[in-house]
Amino acid sequence: MGRFVYLLLFICVGSIHAYGSTIYDGGSENTSTKIQQVWKKQELEPPIGRWINIPNIRICKDAPVTEQEVRDAVSWWSQRGHQFGPITPDTIQYGCIVGSPHGSILIQLVSGDAYEERYAATTAVTHDTTPGSDGLVEIHYAVIKMKHRVLDRVLEHEIGHALGFMHTNETGHLMHKNLVDGGWNDRGLRNQ
Repeated sequence: MGRFVYLLLFICVGSIHAYGSTIYDGGSENTSTKIQQVWKKQELEPPIGRWINIPNIRICKDAPVTEQEVRDAVSWWSQRGHQFGPITPDTIQYGCIVGSPHGSILIQLVSGDAYEERYAATTAVTHDTTPGSDGLVEIHYAVIKMKHRVLDRVLEHEIGHALGFMHTNETGHLMHKNLVDGGWNDRGLRNQ
């Protein structure tokens, strides 16, 4: 397995653009090219990877979401064929501050000046840099950091990043980089 890489993805409040980057290097050129061609036809970025195992979700202490809000967001993705393990409120912060986060999507309250005011949330995905035979890297864990109460679609959008999906410029799409230009369009987000 290759070294781990953090991928930071942001969703914005208002019309300010979100910023992000992806690392898609190595692997079979033919496989990578085929995946890129399929996704370009859909005008969406391909997912950066896939989870090694079904991810659990840990709601860290003081996270600005309720367990029900997380269950609703996960249900949205489950209806599109994605699988999740248990959703666990983490009252002692295991894995949020200490312990291993591997195999989990952590949802935290962002603290201090971790990112600019214009962002509603940010997601960091840790994955290998060497793609498998399918051209995708293996995702080990993701951390969703939220600054305040959940805005409409923000948690679903951030879980999308945790699942490996990138931004799109398609107006009305869940993964649009601007909150005000996004919506519930799920084209290309179904688990095949």
